[in-house]
Amino acid sequence: MDYKIQLLMAFFGSLGFALMFNLRKRFLLEASVSGMFCWIVFLISRHYNFNLFVSAMLAGIWTSASAEFLARIRKTPANQFLIIALMPLVPGGMLYRTLEFFIQGSLNIAYDYSRQTMSYALGIAVGISLVYAVQDMLQKIITK
Repeated sequence: MDYKIQLLMAFFGSLGFALMFNLRKRFLLEASVSGMFCWIVFLISRHYNFNLFVSAMLAGIWTSASAEFLARIRKTPANQFLIIALMPLVPGGMLYRTLEFFIQGSLNIAYDYSRQTMSYALGIAVGISLVYAVQDMLQKIITK
């Protein structure tokens, strides 16, 4: 798929979820642009042949770091930006294919897709956790 279309869809997908979750109107643009940049980081890392786990982790790191940055600037909780910006990374297609092949009885293919889905989801979680762990350590060092 064309990269321009993917970036537009990441932006509008994030915007759609922001509207669905009733995000404040003054945060809509930042959250949607952050979702688009999350997808950019993922696409760039896949372009350089990083595996799925590392690509998802890098995108998760970027997204949670940018959510924290935006939260500090806008004086609001980071979850408002984080949840919306992570929407382009949600592994819905892979999970659908996993269940589709499982229902069809193609267990070997379903197993392969389930491994990819778990690796992808784990990469996102590790990326987010790393940012918050580093932030917590830095905050403890600064306060001492």
